[in-house]
Amino acid sequence: MKRTLIILFLVVAISAAGFLGVRSFQQQTQPVVKQPVYQTAAVTRGDLADVVGGSGMVHSNQSISLAWQTVGQVAKVNVKIGDRVADNQVLASLDEESLPQSIIMAQSDLVTARRALDNLQKSAMAKANAQFALAQAQQAVTDRQHDRDLLNYSRGENGNADAAWAAYYIAVDAYNKALDRFNKIKNFDITNPAHASVQAALVGAQQVMQQKKNIVDWYTGAPTDNDVAQADAKVMMAKAAMADAQREWDRLKNGPDPDDISAAQARITAIEATLNLSTLNATFAGTVTDVSAMAGDQVAPGKVSFRVDDLSRLLVDVQVGEEDAYRVQVGQPVKLTFDAIPGKEFNGKVDSVANVGLPMGGTVNFKVTVVLIDGAAEVRPGITASVKIMTDQAANVLLVENRALRSSQGQSVVYVLRSGALTRVPVTLGLSSDTYTEIKSGDLSEGDLVVLNPPAETK
Repeated sequence: MKRTLIILFLVVAISAAGFLGVRSFQQQTQPVVKQPVYQTAAVTRGDLADVVGGSGMVHSNQSISLAWQTVGQVAKVNVKIGDRVADNQVLASLDEESLPQSIIMAQSDLVTARRALDNLQKSAMAKANAQFALAQAQQAVTDRQHDRDLLNYSRGENGNADAAWAAYYIAVDAYNKALDRFNKIKNFDITNPAHASVQAALVGAQQVMQQKKNIVDWYTGAPTDNDVAQADAKVMMAKAAMADAQREWDRLKNGPDPDDISAAQARITAIEATLNLSTLNATFAGTVTDVSAMAGDQVAPGKVSFRVDDLSRLLVDVQVGEEDAYRVQVGQPVKLTFDAIPGKEFNGKVDSVANVGLPMGGTVNFKVTVVLIDGAAEVRPGITASVKIMTDQAANVLLVENRALRSSQGQSVVYVLRSGALTRVPVTLGLSSDTYTEIKSGDLSEGDLVVLNPPAETK
């Protein structure tokens, strides 16, 4: 009996062991279904900005490197790095004795040119001379025309020829009487005063007779073609001279000619420019940022000795792609950071946007210039800036992380974990940044948990 119980117990034990072994094998061969683990992030509310980013180098509003334009020796340097200078302030000058002769003589030329300008503006002599010259020219035309008109009719008209003949006959009679007196004393000694007096009277009477005969010949003769041509030419020359005199009078009758004033002033400016070669002057108000000249240095044309920058405005030029460029407008706020100034953010605004794009590396970029609003005391030209242009902003809006966004059949969706189950929520998107996107509409509330890694079948 005892043996029978032992055998029965062994059978039961073996059966139980077999059952447990079979079950264990079945459990090992069947797949294990694991509950998915979701990464979530809460929907938040806050401010968001649409940003166009880029980088560029800080530069001053205006900058110039000043170089000498002549040879010479530096006599004096008036500024040092960091000094504020006014427009046209003398930064350095050259020793007069080391200058070329043309610059030294320019001082004398300047005195003469200024005196000429003063006379031109104040003296009435030029006007008076022009008026007198015009009157003379007008009279000359009248005289030459009169001479020409005389050739158009007979010279002997109006009794002119008769009068000439009468004068000639009187002269002949006077000559004959003088000849008779001479014949009575011609045998006198030549040294006799009476002989000399009578002979002189005879010669004089002969000359008068010949003059009267020339007048008779002119009145009884006719002008030649050459006489007419010469008379016409003299009239034309007189009229041309009168036209010149008239133009000069018209130019000066109301005072000095503005063109003459401009020419005189231009001469003064040219001479002053020559004199200014002996100094190096600031061309605008700014700050001296580099000095490479010392008293005693020998300089030559092209030798750069100073740099001046207008630090009143600091600018950064950023190259922006053509798509982003259309979102950028003048006046938009900008955030700037600098590797050289860690841990600080500075404010700026868009100062200008180029109207023309330039191809660069297969794309078209537009230059956007940003002006720094604060931090001018810390920021220096030449350092690199990271720029974020705020093209649009939204305040106190619902925000989700970009990793939660999915697209399904052209619709933006997020998956929300509610009571341990996924809920698909269509949404309308607004502004977007590198990490967050604005939710303009959809069944979402602040604090909802959106899933960042929904299962593949939900994507």
